[in-house]
Amino acid sequence: MAEQILAPKGLGAGLATAAWQTAIDSPREWSGPSAFSQRFLSNEADIVISTSIEAGLGALWHEDPRSRPSGRQGVGSRLLYAMTTVVVAPRPDGHAAPAWGRFAGVVGGNVAMNAWLPSRHTTFKDTAGRVAGTFLSRLGANLWTEFGPDVRRRFARGADRESKPVVRSTAEPATPVLNGARPFKDQ
Repeated sequence: MAEQILAPKGLGAGLATAAWQTAIDSPREWSGPSAFSQRFLSNEADIVISTSIEAGLGALWHEDPRSRPSGRQGVGSRLLYAMTTVVVAPRPDGHAAPAWGRFAGVVGGNVAMNAWLPSRHTTFKDTAGRVAGTFLSRLGANLWTEFGPDVRRRFARGADRESKPVVRSTAEPATPVLNGARPFKDQ
């Protein structure tokens, strides 16, 4: 939870989001010298609320919310895994089930944002759009977790690229074992 909120990657994403919102002037009611900080802090508050709800309820329901590489072969299989893990989470016995904590966190965080957003951004349609955007962001994070190492290897400079061959073993998944069971039984 702390990594998602305070890690440089998370803060960088928050800064990029606030910069984009400032560039397109959304919400336009936030203007002047404090507009960027209002947007940044609004997004960070949403992340703190959403992540706290997801972590709390997920712990109660024994969900593992972490985004991990699949260890699978083939682009299609890996893409399906990244898409599926947006809405499912592994349980201690290894089966995947709906990520109820994530659903509650995403919806709860975006509904809570209505308390400080300008009133024209608190409609059902706007809130639903933010919820959908949050799930799309999760998909992006999952895709980067799954394919990012390959992209970094592909664009590594000279000797670095050649010194790190891609080796995927079918014997042991790259996904860590949880309480003695793999997060997904079909691996």
